[in-house]
Amino acid sequence: LFIDELVRHRALNNSGQGEVLSLEDALWKRASDLDPAARQVLELVALSSGKILQQTAARAAEMDFDRFSKLIATLRVAHLVRTRGMRASDSVEPFHDRIRVAVRAHLDRDTIRNHHRRLAVALEMSGSADPEALMVHWQEADDASRAADYAQIAAEKAWKALAFDRAAQFYQACIDLNPHSVADKAEILTKLGNALAHLSAVAVVPR
Repeated sequence: LFIDELVRHRALNNSGQGEVLSLEDALWKRASDLDPAARQVLELVALSSGKILQQTAARAAEMDFDRFSKLIATLRVAHLVRTRGMRASDSVEPFHDRIRVAVRAHLDRDTIRNHHRRLAVALEMSGSADPEALMVHWQEADDASRAADYAQIAAEKAWKALAFDRAAQFYQACIDLNPHSVADKAEILTKLGNALAHLSAVAVVPR
């Protein structure tokens, strides 16, 4: 697939024999030649945290699902995305991580911020989103306060699952993202300390 992409890029752009071709540049060139609506869908999918439900991506793109489905079909045939099916409840993701990297690398900061905000709002509307994904999207949308709220939710979820290392990571993120009041920060620091203490206790249990 990648060899085909590089050959296609050289053939269509009359690249010189001495030019060093970048796979990411070749992938982005094809993405940038898409219809604007299709490119927007690809950008949203590339910026999503892993797989995303098609109905959620359609909501983030602010388009009805019929139109969205047609665009996804086009992107799938072009080997830019892959899906688990064509239903609203089926997931969609970039065809390969190199496509995700290529798209992200060529977007300006304002576009990235706007897309992450759209994704965060769409995920919130779904009612069943992973708090870690919401933390990432709100952080990238430059809304540290909302990102901190979801970091705390993710930490408590990890704590209940006895994933103390993850809980500590999210409590630390919560502190880093939001200054908090003195009382709130003290509570979160206590929870962080408890998570680290449990993690240490697990590490020294003899096998």
